[in-house]
Amino acid sequence: MLRTLRPRGFTLVELLVVIAIMAVLVAILLPALGRAKKVAKTSRCLANTRSMGQSLNIFMSDRQINIQYTGFAPDNAWTAVLKEYGNTDKLRACPEVTDQATGTGSINAGSVTRPWFVPSTDTRYIAQGAYGINGWIQGGNLNTMLGYANGGVSPSATGGSFHKWPFVGTAQSLIPVFAEAVWPDGWPRETNLAPADLVNGAISGQSASANANSHMARYCIDRHSKSINVGFADNHAETVKLTELWGLRWNAKWTPMNAPKLPLK
Repeated sequence: MLRTLRPRGFTLVELLVVIAIMAVLVAILLPALGRAKKVAKTSRCLANTRSMGQSLNIFMSDRQINIQYTGFAPDNAWTAVLKEYGNTDKLRACPEVTDQATGTGSINAGSVTRPWFVPSTDTRYIAQGAYGINGWIQGGNLNTMLGYANGGVSPSATGGSFHKWPFVGTAQSLIPVFAEAVWPDGWPRETNLAPADLVNGAISGQSASANANSHMARYCIDRHSKSINVGFADNHAETVKLTELWGLRWNAKWTPMNAPKLPLK
């Protein structure tokens, strides 16, 4: 009589070996997938920064004036006037910034994971975002701000001509126009301190909104592995290490310097 052969299944030992192999593969692949996801977010953020700079250049070419500093008067702030030149409400959102904005009646600082918030009684002008404009490129009476007396770094408050770009003689590839930040604007100086807090962009004992001794702290945040994305006046964007921020040309008087020592966290 012929014996019927029964299908042979996996033994318990074989199953355990397969499970162990799968666990090892998952442990190897997960960090790589995490890194790939982070790189994708950084790339998307970089594209946002570049597009913001392009919107600004289109605005200045169209109106033949520098964008003006208004102290965030609702309908004149850069967050409002650039809407006509690109979907800047969406472009101001970094994919790494996932927390809800906080604030009610005043401008509130953001953090590495939280956007800054600009209130308004007119819902059209309520704004939030993960990027700040370089205040030095704005028109307005900025010559005496932060101790730059008679600096001539920007046009007058009456509105400077587009052809009076405040960085005449400086390669546009060196001029930051937008950078990731915890505040909607800032006027960095080469002598600025590094923040004690790379999450909230604040120096010791001061909030990001004050930072009287370091507007650079508003941009010096650990959002992309000790780096931030910066958009430049020639419409390109780069991922810049925090230690290299002091080497950018933030205003017409700027003397590039080595970065101060950054905190470990």
